[in-house]
Amino acid sequence: MTSNDNSGARLRIRIVPLDPSLHDRKSFQCGNDAVDRYLRTTAAQATRYYCAATFILVTVDNPSEVLGYYTLAPHEYRDGELDLATARTLKVHGLQRIPVLLLGQLELPMRK
Repeated sequence: MTSNDNSGARLRIRIVPLDPSLHDRKSFQCGNDAVDRYLRTTAAQATRYYCAATFILVTVDNPSEVLGYYTLAPHEYRDGELDLATARTLKVHGLQRIPVLLLGQLELPMRK
């Protein structure tokens, strides 16, 4: 994947799983303290305990700098949380829930 920076140069960017030993989470600031704190203190633990998976946007030339991140977490919708038509469809197929991935965080750094 490529993108242009402010000078017009093409950046080679990648989205990779969070690696606490590589990614500089302390330098990342999006302007929301709770979200910044999640990346610094909770994201690695959530991955370790299989509660969520965090993915980091980096450049190929500087893979430790966090350009952005998102977190995916397993979730499910039960028939009582769905509209009637969808809930009926679930029951026809003998199901009571729909497994989904929840996009829990999606952040980019503050512009300087």
